[in-house]
Amino acid sequence: MEKDITYKEIARYLTGQCSTEEESRISERIRKDPNQKALFLEIKKKMLTGSTKHDRWNTEENWQALSRRIDQYERTRSKPRFASKRIHDFGRKDSFWIAKVAAVITIFILAGVIVQYFYPEEEDVAPVAVMEEVATERGQRARVQLEDGTYVRLNVDSKLSYPSEFDRDSRSVSLTGEAYFDVAPGEKPFYVETGEAVVEVLGTRFNVRAYDELEELNVVVSSGEVAVRAESHTDDISYLSQGDMALLNRVDGLMTVRQNVDMHEHLGWLDQRFSFNNDILIDVVRKLERWFAVDFTLTDPELAELRFTATFENESLSEVLRVMELVLNINYEINGSEIRLTTAK
Repeated sequence: MEKDITYKEIARYLTGQCSTEEESRISERIRKDPNQKALFLEIKKKMLTGSTKHDRWNTEENWQALSRRIDQYERTRSKPRFASKRIHDFGRKDSFWIAKVAAVITIFILAGVIVQYFYPEEEDVAPVAVMEEVATERGQRARVQLEDGTYVRLNVDSKLSYPSEFDRDSRSVSLTGEAYFDVAPGEKPFYVETGEAVVEVLGTRFNVRAYDELEELNVVVSSGEVAVRAESHTDDISYLSQGDMALLNRVDGLMTVRQNVDMHEHLGWLDQRFSFNNDILIDVVRKLERWFAVDFTLTDPELAELRFTATFENESLSEVLRVMELVLNINYEINGSEIRLTTAK
């Protein structure tokens, strides 16, 4: 009989500390054994969603406490659901490893999951949806179709996390960066979580821009209706319809709504088009860095405050730089993926 995966091995696997051979064995075991798969998925889910409020705990002390708890519990049961190496087998030589893993997974997350699934009170293990993730690099875009039929277009340098199957009551995904959602109609509400805001819909099309370095998060609705709630002000809810845009200030958490915004400007990226409307140059180059996967250097601090207005559609980086050179009276030098902007002499 194949040896069951231990929770120590699962923790190493999820934190990228496995050898190639060990990773292969764990993957194969998860694929073949539904019980081992259920345990693995639940621990992974807890890692993604668990709080770290208790990271001040003494990790080794709590490992020992958990060992005693499981040891005592084990004496009352002759056949636990899952066979595994016991926690109290960890000795002094494992102290460094325990501390290292605890930096990634706080002890209370693993404790709850291990006791629940290695020594369950109930016989049935509820199915757990697999958390999936699609991430784009600078210069890359992606298209994703969720299991309910919702269609998502992910912009450059962005990340979308979602379950392989939505639960019975709602459909929820999380976003970093920018994405356009075409939500499949349904009775279950659809939520997009960004950390600062939650967008709720039933069936509509809208765009969310939530790049970390931007001072404002914005939501633009191209059809249907959405509700946007600020996480810092849960009673601050804005209801948007076609042509509306909500802007959430990340500094004070306050939200404003604009009507009849230019869809051509805000959704242009879907057609390989991007616009600048009196934007300062530092914001322009940040957008170009994501779009073309390059890095800019401004040699003169005053360059950062120059204002730039232009629209580009399927243009190369060289063409964009030539326009900037003429409009802003600047010079540029290209060295691989490095671009240097200087004031024209």
